[in-house]
Amino acid sequence: TVYIWNSNIEFKNVCTKIYLDVEGYGDDIKFYYLIGIVIEKEANLIKKSYWISFKEESKDIYKVLLNDLELLCSEEFILFHYGSYEIEFLKYLSNNVEMIEEKTFIQKLILNSVDALPFLLYNIYFPTFSNDLKSISNHLGFTWTSKNASGLDTIAWRKCWEREQDTEWKNKLITYNVEDCLTLKHVVDFIYSI
Repeated sequence: TVYIWNSNIEFKNVCTKIYLDVEGYGDDIKFYYLIGIVIEKEANLIKKSYWISFKEESKDIYKVLLNDLELLCSEEFILFHYGSYEIEFLKYLSNNVEMIEEKTFIQKLILNSVDALPFLLYNIYFPTFSNDLKSISNHLGFTWTSKNASGLDTIAWRKCWEREQDTEWKNKLITYNVEDCLTLKHVVDFIYSI
């Protein structure tokens, strides 16, 4: 049973919805090494991953990400995320691009973003021990490739990739990241259904 505390939840309905998930590590010096987006546009799903092998590549990959988003988000859109990590990434990105047009577009992404987590903290209650994305999406029937994986596992996988340069670790991370975007879509779809 799902308990709905406030049934007046409302997301704006737009043609383009972006689901963003970012993987990274580091406290003082952040390294965002994998950005996943799933874009739902006119009933089509576009999945993209932006892998960064070395910090020196970051700016080039971020530029590709922003160009892709700008092309795909030419009209009204909402960018969904879960928690504050992705907004921290966008703010970091804004501080690390040079062109004013890029900064302006990143601000547009931030202004059009919606954190799905507060809707589940204050309005909808699931019979789970936690409000983390995996617990909620598992309850809603989403199936993961790596069943018990967590954000901590991704850091270990990344370290294995850095040590071994084995594509198996990279593919595992990319799959996990895309599934994070898809599970976010799954949860958002449920909220829309209310």
